[in-house]
Amino acid sequence: MRRPIGVKCCMGRTKTRRALRADRLRVAALAVAGTSTADIARQLRLDRRFVTRWRQRISKVGSISDADRSGRPRTRTAVVVKRVRVKLCGKTRKSTRAVAAELTAAGTSVSQMTVVRAAHDAGLMPHRPAKRPLLTVADKARRLNFARQHINTDWHRVLFVDESTRTLYAAPNPHNDRVWAPRGSSVQPVEQRQSTWPASAVRMCGGVSAAGKTRLHLYSKRLDADSYCHILSSVLLPDGNALFSSGDWTLLHDRAPYHRAAAVMSFLSEHHPQHMSAAWPPHSPDLNVIENVWSIVKHAVDSERPTTRAALERTVRRAWACVPQQQIDNMIRSMPQRLRAVIDARGGHTTY
Repeated sequence: MRRPIGVKCCMGRTKTRRALRADRLRVAALAVAGTSTADIARQLRLDRRFVTRWRQRISKVGSISDADRSGRPRTRTAVVVKRVRVKLCGKTRKSTRAVAAELTAAGTSVSQMTVVRAAHDAGLMPHRPAKRPLLTVADKARRLNFARQHINTDWHRVLFVDESTRTLYAAPNPHNDRVWAPRGSSVQPVEQRQSTWPASAVRMCGGVSAAGKTRLHLYSKRLDADSYCHILSSVLLPDGNALFSSGDWTLLHDRAPYHRAAAVMSFLSEHHPQHMSAAWPPHSPDLNVIENVWSIVKHAVDSERPTTRAALERTVRRAWACVPQQQIDNMIRSMPQRLRAVIDARGGHTTY
């Protein structure tokens, strides 16, 4: 059953609200037919004051539209929304404050918040672009050549190797430290832990493949050719041979200086000639699936927030062991698509 239009206010009086256009038309039709105000309110189940107000407006003005209201004209018009979209959509290094200044200088006085709301009306949202390495023309050519040569490679026989670092305290986001308070208020300062490398950082090295993961090797000093040869001989090559019992597998690592050192190349030529070192293109983390594994590990470590170096090492090892093999298999199966994306981008960046 329809309830009369009216809302009880705090003083017990009934405050009428704006009704639908259909209700106004019904009131006008019954009023023209000579029906009394009380009968109209009873038949349509409307508030009597509402019926009285609209009967009077219809008799005086002959319209059921709202009367003109006082106040500042609306600034965020369709024209302003369109101009804001043109000035912001797809533009880099263009702030809403600068757009507001440009529109004001052109004769349309708007504030920064009006520009923000207009951008939202236009379906725009602020995004922070991901950071990617700079690719030169030569880098793109090498990436393109690598993708074409290895599009049909059996990546299930490849051990993806890399190193990564995790600090004890992740760098805080200063935007999260903002506090809303009255002007002139004294805001409590944010306490920050002081950390210095290497006491608060753990460096790790490991490999992943379709046959499984290697052990995770943790170290504290920066790698050089000799220390990397030690990791190869003690962890990566023995674990790779254990994962691929047939011995037919390829070691893949990026173009880090110690990976391409003469001592490392000599060591691999003697102990494991099947490696992909010279052919690997520069600045290509989107092609190395272990980069995605490091992302999973770091996210798991950050969620546990270890407070000591020993706890950080335990958390890193646990996170490495808990990476599902199914996810690694999916990443390896995506290698042909990754290479195809490089070819489509003519050696440029991809979304991987």
